[in-house]
Amino acid sequence: MSMTRFACVIVVLVFAAGCSSDRRASHSTESCSSNASRKTLVSAASARDAAISLGERMLDEAVLPSGARSFAGLLPAGLRCPFLQGPDFGNLVYAHRLWTVNEAPQVVSRWLGDHAPKGFVGGGGGSVGEGAAEIWIVAGHVVARPANISEALMQLSIGGAPSGPAVVRIDTMVGWTAPRPADEFVSSRDHVVIVTVIHIYKPYQPGKRVVTTNPNLVQPIASTFNHLSVEPPPGVGPGGFGGCGGPASFTDVAYRVVFATSATAAADLVATVSGECVGVEVTVNGRSAPALLEGPSMFVNDVAHVVGLAEPHWG
Repeated sequence: MSMTRFACVIVVLVFAAGCSSDRRASHSTESCSSNASRKTLVSAASARDAAISLGERMLDEAVLPSGARSFAGLLPAGLRCPFLQGPDFGNLVYAHRLWTVNEAPQVVSRWLGDHAPKGFVGGGGGSVGEGAAEIWIVAGHVVARPANISEALMQLSIGGAPSGPAVVRIDTMVGWTAPRPADEFVSSRDHVVIVTVIHIYKPYQPGKRVVTTNPNLVQPIASTFNHLSVEPPPGVGPGGFGGCGGPASFTDVAYRVVFATSATAAADLVATVSGECVGVEVTVNGRSAPALLEGPSMFVNDVAHVVGLAEPHWG
């Protein structure tokens, strides 16, 4: 298999929690990685504990070649810090484990790329550096994440002498967000949805407004909204993040969604979304609540259906 050189390869893997072992992870606070200096901006012990447990479980699920054994020696220079390339989120926890395999690093990298663990799909690899300093990388992130998990990355970095034995460093990085309080979910008493199209840069141009009590429209919107995650807090580094893993797309149209008990009742909850990969702004009984993370073809598509569109029109 031809291997491509690059700084860091991200291969999408879908993780499904399986059985865990009693092998313990080394939780990283190492200063060599800028990621390790992220600030914890939200205090929620249960969510953080869940993130730590997920990172350990991901390490448990890693599949290694036959004969792999735990490594406790001097690490090759390229493996002393992880090459993890993650989002600029806050609330991140890290863990890693070290193994050695009596094969050449490139051979081990190819084997790992071809043998995704149970519950993962995908594979692949690449390298950074040259000669004896070359590090082979196989990496991926969790797509189907549990509640209150904003991101979950796992990377296998393989180094050592070109002829072996190989040293394998497995790193995980998991982000967490505080759980949503009960009043920030649409309740079963809210049978009405009011969708208003807002022209952001044309304030005097009225937008379409639709009021519906049709359960075939109300229930999908409420269900999708209730499954959105809290938008993660920003990290300490430059840059931002998009709600669906890509760059945010801002537009001149927004959709304002009101959930209420009747068409004339005060809004219990209001959600506003103004572009792809942009957080959903939320107010509850007139009080601002944390923004939620919107992904492609999710909440806003159900909203568009109420105003008669197959998908949102952002122009």
